[in-house]
Amino acid sequence: MTSELAGKFSAKSDFIKFFKEQRKYSFLMLTCLAIVQLYLPPEHMLNKDFLKQVFEGKKRLLEINEVKYVIVPLYDELSVGNLWPELQEFPEFLTFFPSKFPKGRLPDRTYMFNILNTVMTGYTQALIKHAKEQRTTASSQNMAG
Repeated sequence: MTSELAGKFSAKSDFIKFFKEQRKYSFLMLTCLAIVQLYLPPEHMLNKDFLKQVFEGKKRLLEINEVKYVIVPLYDELSVGNLWPELQEFPEFLTFFPSKFPKGRLPDRTYMFNILNTVMTGYTQALIKHAKEQRTTASSQNMAG
């Protein structure tokens, strides 16, 4: 079934159109239907290749109820640019992202941290804790000095 669906899409707009039509149909068939809502990356991160890989099982999307949302402080050390190269070491995490981004683009910060917190909660919390401790230490040293 997934390979059959993957062949239906020649562009991102085909994917979006398909799911809008499915959603309309689903509302009509509500009596025996369990609707699954997926946590999608922002539209600028979606591309045809990524969506096909999702249908082929090579990439993944989470159900909304599986996502462990997190609010991450806006610190330089917690920026996407600083962390994205390190996160390339975690294949399970990368299955939720396109293999390639347009030149000069990185993943959406909110999406990246929500996925990271869902897949690697302990690691995410340790990153945030470390960044906060570094700021607290630097702040107290500036006050003492």
